[in-house]
Amino acid sequence: MVGFRVVRYQGSKPIYGGAVQAKLEVTPNDEQTRAKVKVQLGIVGTGEPTMVGQPVGINEDGIAALCLETENPLTFFKVMAWFDETPDDKEQSVGRIRFVGLEEYKRNRLALYQKDVLFLFTAAGRFLSAFLFDQPVKQATETQDSILPNGYYGYTHNTGVVWEAIDEDVYSGPLRLNSFDPYTQVAIAIRTHPDFKEQVIRSTLRASANRDEVLNHVWGNDSSYTFGPWPMRGMVVFQLFDIDLLDIAIGRADVQGSLYVTVRHSDMKVTNIKIVDGVLTDLYDFDYNDAGLARMAAIVQAGYNTLGVGGHIYKIAVSLDTETYLPFAFTYAPG
Repeated sequence: MVGFRVVRYQGSKPIYGGAVQAKLEVTPNDEQTRAKVKVQLGIVGTGEPTMVGQPVGINEDGIAALCLETENPLTFFKVMAWFDETPDDKEQSVGRIRFVGLEEYKRNRLALYQKDVLFLFTAAGRFLSAFLFDQPVKQATETQDSILPNGYYGYTHNTGVVWEAIDEDVYSGPLRLNSFDPYTQVAIAIRTHPDFKEQVIRSTLRASANRDEVLNHVWGNDSSYTFGPWPMRGMVVFQLFDIDLLDIAIGRADVQGSLYVTVRHSDMKVTNIKIVDGVLTDLYDFDYNDAGLARMAAIVQAGYNTLGVGGHIYKIAVSLDTETYLPFAFTYAPG
């Protein structure tokens, strides 16, 4: 099973439900084999999911169209698939389906808004406020972007945008791209954060290829030399506390760019680091499977557009470029 997505949604009492499309890959992919495939929804419990509704088949593209209704929005469903001749050998979707009601949406949005007030003047507050009110992030330059749905490919929280058909089976969701220049508060907070300095900068300086380049350099008459470009590590996870609460605002993000590192020959100390084409990118979205604030935000995200304006996901791109940067003392020593 490749995955599924909810294509229509009804989120108010007394019935919660919608239309679900599941996509499957069968081998061999011929009409005779596809005719043997059955797909049905199952309620998730302590054991095997309890089947509900009627089984349906798949079309030539491997897509099954399912309808689902429930009076309890806290019920979880999975997509189940099997072949006619092996009904006891059912494959389950990795992701689960759960519908969010209007009251639950409002309650969690209000709770997050109260947290937002506590986060005032921090990156976490600005990011959360933009999410709750579908507005650009303060201090950012806004442009329009889009995202492709990953629901068919195992992404379990594919909500927070309005999917628009590009082609017969291709969808795109419009969202904001919030870009920050290198001297905004959030860019400075990232460059000075202990996790960024350790996971990105120090790990790049310590990389064996970079270290060997410095130690094997023929100095001649140079009192110092600038090495690079050295690619920066591809990811950072903010965990330690800082006043901008980057662990809440960003969490995990991708980092790209290059370092130019100046080393002094006399003591092999790094005297400057220059970041070129440095950018941190992140999709501001949430997974219901996480706990705490993330789950609350995932509930709001699930209700975007159908239940209210809050919950629209967006992208951020933070420029990290700087000509002069020395976050810590670092010396290259043999051995």
